[in-house]
Amino acid sequence: MAISKVILNGETQMDVTGKTVTAGSMLSGTTALKNDGTDITGTIASKTSADLTASGATVTAPAGYYASAASKSVASGSAGTPTATKGTVTNHSVSVTPSVTNTTGYITGGTKTGTAVTVSASELVSGTKTISASGTTDVTNYESVSVASGSAKTPNTTITANPTVSVNSSGLITASVSKTQSVTPSVSAGYVSSGTAGTITVSGSGTNQLTTQAAQTIHPSTTDQTIASGKYLTGAQTVKAVTTTNLTAENIVQGVTVKIGDSTDDDCVASVTGTAETGGDDFIITLTKNASTGIWEPDCTFAEAQAAYDGGKNVAFEASLDGLPLPCGEDSRTSYNIKYFVFELVVTSNGAVFNYFDYTWNSYGINAQNPYPYYDTSSATATPADVASGKVFYNADGYQVGISTYSDDLKALITHPSSYTFTFPDDITTIAPYAFFMWDYVNITSIPDSITSIGQNAFGSCRGFKAPNLPSGITRIEPSTFTNCLSLELTSLPSGITYIGSSAFQGDTKLKLSSLPDGVTTIGGSAFSGCDNITISSLPSSLTTLGSSAFQSCELITVSAVPSGVTRIESSVFRGCESIQTITLHDGVNYIGANAFTDCISLTSVYCSGIVTTLTTAAFTSSTNTKPSALRTAQFPNMAISSLSSAFGNTTATHACTVLELVDIGNTSAIAANAFANCNKLQTLILRKTGSICTLSNVSAFLNTPMRGYNSLSGTIYVPSALISTYQTATNWSTIYGEGHVTFAAIEGSQYEL
Repeated sequence: MAISKVILNGETQMDVTGKTVTAGSMLSGTTALKNDGTDITGTIASKTSADLTASGATVTAPAGYYASAASKSVASGSAGTPTATKGTVTNHSVSVTPSVTNTTGYITGGTKTGTAVTVSASELVSGTKTISASGTTDVTNYESVSVASGSAKTPNTTITANPTVSVNSSGLITASVSKTQSVTPSVSAGYVSSGTAGTITVSGSGTNQLTTQAAQTIHPSTTDQTIASGKYLTGAQTVKAVTTTNLTAENIVQGVTVKIGDSTDDDCVASVTGTAETGGDDFIITLTKNASTGIWEPDCTFAEAQAAYDGGKNVAFEASLDGLPLPCGEDSRTSYNIKYFVFELVVTSNGAVFNYFDYTWNSYGINAQNPYPYYDTSSATATPADVASGKVFYNADGYQVGISTYSDDLKALITHPSSYTFTFPDDITTIAPYAFFMWDYVNITSIPDSITSIGQNAFGSCRGFKAPNLPSGITRIEPSTFTNCLSLELTSLPSGITYIGSSAFQGDTKLKLSSLPDGVTTIGGSAFSGCDNITISSLPSSLTTLGSSAFQSCELITVSAVPSGVTRIESSVFRGCESIQTITLHDGVNYIGANAFTDCISLTSVYCSGIVTTLTTAAFTSSTNTKPSALRTAQFPNMAISSLSSAFGNTTATHACTVLELVDIGNTSAIAANAFANCNKLQTLILRKTGSICTLSNVSAFLNTPMRGYNSLSGTIYVPSALISTYQTATNWSTIYGEGHVTFAAIEGSQYEL
């Protein structure tokens, strides 16, 4: 009985059901028992690597059973000959990459052993197969194996050739190259065509045209100048040299370094630092006394002095005698003449005498006037010793002459050397009138608190006066005491001040007062005129006198009311006060002078309850085309002037109160010509006079106003109801009324009734 299937532990271990065994399916030497009981002996032969044969690129594996893996090496080939192609010219070298043409079946390198062909273990080979040289392939049932041909490798070969380059006069560049070089390729493993090393020949030429630059001259400039790159220069390039004539230290302001060329030291053509002294925008004229003529002569020409004036410089005069600086300065100037003066101090047995010299200077020369004593001390009892000891003494007119010692400080007391700082003696109590007048550049940084009196013009035009405060004991600022003290920066005044004289601080552009002492009763004319940095917002309630132009051109003050003790608003008192927005005048005000509020470009309303009997010309108008009036309402319900002139109007349109809308002129008796001319928005006028009308002298009073239809507008005039018909038929009023743009309305019952 034959067994066809063996099952152990439920799993099939062998199943030959339906199988037929033949001798060709069994190894040689093995025997199998058939179903009929007969034996079968196998005929399949056992094979190894020794049984494999190679021919060229073909490996043959004979039929049989390979109990273990078998392999056979393929024969080696030889390298082929590459064919080279010409490369391209790149700058000064030529790169050539040869190409290699191959045929199948050869291995590069000449001696390399081909890749092995492997037959897997336990395989039964019954046929032939061509196997790729790069791997292992199943050869079951094949009798022979062929190795496929390889692929070419690219040898890397570089040939370098230096071209011949030439440039002609027009900038044309020509480059050519020619070179032959043997090439022996170095080829990595693989299969390549047969052949031998060859040679490479490189040749060729090319041209390029450069941009040209003809000859040129480059001049020095305040900016860098460049010769562009990439150009062929066909002519000379000339850079002009820099001249340094007069570039000397004495011709350059002290402390200023002038560099010619690059701003850095390394690239400078020249660098000079100045030594010349200067006052910045100051032009100093030094006067020297001619020993033979006695004339004090300037150190510059008349034309140079005029040029300094015309150029806006601060022109000042200086003079000295025997080392003692003397007072001097300009009297006046025109386009033809400059008048200047010099004081000479002479100490006599009777005291000190100033001799005053006056000169007229023009392009023809200098005309000297005879000297005369300015301070006469002939009747004084002071002696030179008194002067030397620092005693105060007076001339015949009562003016103080000396307050310090002759040897050191008196020279500063009477002139203005630019580098001198004056210090007061500790025991001084009085500074005389004109004591420091016109000492332009003497530095005075403090006044001792012992001072109780400062005379008028004591520091007038003393530009170097810059004391931060005034002595606490003074009660009066006399007229012109500090006028044109351009360095004075006071922020407050002593609390005991009651009187501020005319021009006391006029022109002090650095003055920074924000208030005035409560006890001040008088502010004189032009007291603060031109002080455009003071910021006063209210006036002392004690004030009774406010002089003309007192605050003219004080652009930052914001005063809105005048104290009750002030009855007169003098001419130009607030002219040019550009920050005032409203102003209220009390019952006692009866006078408003010319230009009182001219050029107050922010003033929009004014109200005065006083019985004003004088309102003069241009009180509220503008004086310039660039700063028009902003006034919109002006109310004077108790005004009683005889005739209103052009306080608001002007025949020049840009000077009138062009935005004025409402005016109340109370009991005014008459309106003069041009009173409201060019008040382009005046639509409401209030006339309160009773018993008889306010007469109109000329219809031009309302030129270019809505009362006459200007800009298609109309107006209303409020009058006592009993006088409406009279106004409508009165001279000149009837003309305006007849034009049909104005209405006469009753004050009674209106918003304007008092």
